[in-house]
Amino acid sequence: ATATATAAAAAAGGGEAAGEPETVIELERVVRLYLPKSFEEEGLSMLFYITFWRLSLQDVFTPNEGYERALASIQSGIKQVEVQKKQLERDRDFSHNREYKALKKETTRLQDFHGKLREEHLQQKFNHSQVLARLESERTRWFTKPSPNATAAFVAEMICPRVLTSHTDALFCCHFVRMLIKLKTPGFQLLDFYNSWTIMLTQCIRCCSEREAQIFGVFLREMMSYVMHLRSDEAAYNVEMKDNPCFHRNYYEDPAATAVEWAQFGDIKKGHSKWEGRIYKALKSGLDSDEWMERRNTLLLLSQSYEAFPLVEKYARAILSSVEAMRDKEGYTDLKTLATSIAVKLRTQRDRWVDKAAPAANAERGSERRSDDSSRRHASSGGPKSGLPAAGGNGGGGGGGGAG
Repeated sequence: ATATATAAAAAAGGGEAAGEPETVIELERVVRLYLPKSFEEEGLSMLFYITFWRLSLQDVFTPNEGYERALASIQSGIKQVEVQKKQLERDRDFSHNREYKALKKETTRLQDFHGKLREEHLQQKFNHSQVLARLESERTRWFTKPSPNATAAFVAEMICPRVLTSHTDALFCCHFVRMLIKLKTPGFQLLDFYNSWTIMLTQCIRCCSEREAQIFGVFLREMMSYVMHLRSDEAAYNVEMKDNPCFHRNYYEDPAATAVEWAQFGDIKKGHSKWEGRIYKALKSGLDSDEWMERRNTLLLLSQSYEAFPLVEKYARAILSSVEAMRDKEGYTDLKTLATSIAVKLRTQRDRWVDKAAPAANAERGSERRSDDSSRRHASSGGPKSGLPAAGGNGGGGGGGGAG
């Protein structure tokens, strides 16, 4: 039913046709037949649902840097061709030279390509600005009852059905979320959104196809890279958070009527560690699974996400250890090769790991392990074996001093 509703919503397209109101009314009637009746009661508007499914990646994101790099590359190619032409122009009969004619054609081709690409970039920017202007006028009508239920409905009815459809849709979902933040959408709460999607989508990891695992890896990379951006600099975070309701720590139907509590820089760091831990648990079961497909899917996911996940040291070390164990012990050659490649990629990210344990703590833990190993070797080498704890040792009874 959800798939039918989303297909109906997407069918209207992103254009602004003359019969737009009539189209939207008819579309809304069809969508209501398939969406849960509680959808609007949970705090989201039908306008928000239809808007989400009508937009495409080109509407919410323009790759300006990519266009600029491509245009600069073409311009550089034109200059190189011009240099070659000037060298040939030193000859008397250069105008009849076959190589010179070919260079003239290449110059014309590159200039034409440059012009078309520049025009396409301008059209993309114009379309993006128009879409943002329309969404700016609608944003206050999207979250009608800000609450955890509304956020959960957003993830369950909109993000989850679309994110694994294609790589383009995964990127769309990421940039749509960033657009909600950019527009300062009232009712959208960033912390709770990350809580919701890390719970819901990690449940899909063990039952997805190879292609879906790679798509999920792309989504995970883009979503966690934004968190890394937020936690990279406290001053920059405070600028981004200022007067943006997406960074509220709680839900407020009327923020002006009460004192607002904001998500602090420390909350983002704590949240990042919690979200990585949640995803780690889902991936760990895949890495330790007896099923070939589950192990392969987990490795494929990591092959796409390694630049942004895992980056919390505790979980990054654990995943790297599991992948290296698979590399050393795996019987299937394809998994062994894949694990070897991913282990190398994970190691390249070591300098970017965060929440690192203090060096003194690491040294102390290493000293304790060596001491424990030495004690065990000494106990096993001499004296009669006993099931009773040694004097002064940590007994298993009611001493109350054991590790929690």
